[in-house]
Amino acid sequence: MFHAVNENGEWESLYSKSNKELIQCRQSTYYCPECREPLQIRLGQKVTPHFAHYPDSQCRSGESKEHETGKWRLYQWLVDQGLHAEMETYLPEIKQRPDVLLHYHKKCIAIEYQCATISRSEVIKRTESYHEANIFPLWIVGSKHLSKNWKTSTIQSTPFLQALLYYFRKQYQVFFFHPFHQTFHIAKHLQSVSHKKWVGKEQVLPLQGTTFPQLFTNNNNNAPLYFPNPLWEKLLYTHRTSYRQRVGSDEAQFRQYLYLNNYHFSLIPSIAYVPLPSQITMTAKPFIWQTRFLMKYFLHVPVGGLIKANIITGGITLNHYQADMRTEYMHLLECLGYVNKVGANSWVKLKDAPFYQHCEQALQGDRLLVEALKKLHRI
Repeated sequence: MFHAVNENGEWESLYSKSNKELIQCRQSTYYCPECREPLQIRLGQKVTPHFAHYPDSQCRSGESKEHETGKWRLYQWLVDQGLHAEMETYLPEIKQRPDVLLHYHKKCIAIEYQCATISRSEVIKRTESYHEANIFPLWIVGSKHLSKNWKTSTIQSTPFLQALLYYFRKQYQVFFFHPFHQTFHIAKHLQSVSHKKWVGKEQVLPLQGTTFPQLFTNNNNNAPLYFPNPLWEKLLYTHRTSYRQRVGSDEAQFRQYLYLNNYHFSLIPSIAYVPLPSQITMTAKPFIWQTRFLMKYFLHVPVGGLIKANIITGGITLNHYQADMRTEYMHLLECLGYVNKVGANSWVKLKDAPFYQHCEQALQGDRLLVEALKKLHRI
């Protein structure tokens, strides 16, 4: 390990010490932050100076170099700003030990620098414990989880990253930190293309020269609400023209549902497969829940009739934002001229959007939808 507690109970690092200072450190006693056992200092021409337990130690605490370096640099970065930060303070009321505990403007913020992949349930459990203790959880992810495709400008999505979404300033984002390059990478304006790909913008901030509040400052222009990404267009085309024999249980049930209603899944209305910002929080595929929504609330209503629909909620972000997918979806239909909002939860239908009769008709409808979305994007 690269950090330890000295005889005065203070955290100390070996990073910036000269060889002379390292030799002097060997005359002092240091303790493991986890088990409080005495530690030794190991030096050598081929060894990075570090603290280590003695051979007979029973302590099993172990961290990656990335995690230990990262949490120390985040801690030092906050302290250098004159902020009150504590490293690995134990919180007995919730039995948790955040990497860094920050006291900022009468608020308590637990910073979790997460390098290893953990389950969504574990993220939720720890996050809710912090909220219950009136502590705001700030999860910062190890940079190795930021997998980008420069050719398509996409970010590889995983259930782990989906669990770490925040919603600030009307946009979804995830915070990353590279401890060795000493840079923050903030993925902003995130939208889902598929369950495996996101699109968005990346903001890179150097550790030195960046203040804590600047992590939450939006210096980019607002992203369009409905973004017809080329990858989404390709998925829509593939849905129309390619038959996948092996699908998951949700999609298999969806196909059966359409079959029993005398419809085919490849001929769904174009507006049943549209990109919505908060789709990024959902596990249900957009064309499944949007088609079911239209069949339940829209298709049977005559033009001029009133539409009243139940709320469909998206997933909850780490800062407790939960989108109303019904309102988000109906707002897009309003922008496209299909409905007009007349009340808090009611809309008047302006035109139909039936199932298509054949594939060519569907493809033409998709092309018209894409052009309409691009027009909204330009506006």
